[in-house]
Amino acid sequence: MRRRRNKDLKNFIIALIFLAVVFMTAGYAAYSRELTINGTGRILNDFNVIFEDIDVLGRFGMAESTGHEIVDDAMITLAANFYLPGDSITYVIEISNESELFDAELDKIEWIYPGIALADRFITWEIEGIDEGDIILASPSTNRLVRITATLDATRIAANDDELPDGVTNDEDDTYSEEVTIRFHFIPA
Repeated sequence: MRRRRNKDLKNFIIALIFLAVVFMTAGYAAYSRELTINGTGRILNDFNVIFEDIDVLGRFGMAESTGHEIVDDAMITLAANFYLPGDSITYVIEISNESELFDAELDKIEWIYPGIALADRFITWEIEGIDEGDIILASPSTNRLVRITATLDATRIAANDDELPDGVTNDEDDTYSEEVTIRFHFIPA
C-alpha cells in the first residue's frame, strides 16, 4: 500500500510538473507574442514651396508696372497703372517645390484687393500655368512658370472720379491704378 501511495504521489507530482511546464510554455508564448521595439526617429519637415522669381513678361498698350514683390513664400503683390481700355501687363513668376519628399498641391488661390469690392474692379486679373488642384512634383527642385495678366476692362470704366469705387484711383491723366495681393495655399499631396 505504501508502494502504491508512493507511486500515486509520484504520478501526481509528474502530472503537476507536466501541467506547470504546459502553463509556463503557454504563458511564455502569450508573453513573447507582444513585441516591443524601442528606438528614436526624426521626421523631416522639408515641405517648402517658394517663389523663386517674379518679373514683367510683357505689356500691351501703355500699361506699366508700379511694383511687384514676393512678400513671403506663399504671397506676391502686384501693382500697375493703366491708361487706355485694353491696356494689359503680364507678370511671370517661378514657383519652386524645394521638397525632396512631398509633392505640393495648390489647394487654393486667394485674391486680396485692398479696399476694392469684387464687383467694383476695373481691372481683370487672370492666372495661367497653374490651377487649384495642380501638383508640383517633389524632386531636388521642380519649378513651374505662372503667368498673371492684368487688363483694363473697357466696359467698367467710369466717366469721372465720382463714380470710382474705393481703392481704384484715376488721376488727372486718366491713369487707373490697382494693387492686388495673391496668396497661394499649397498642401502636401
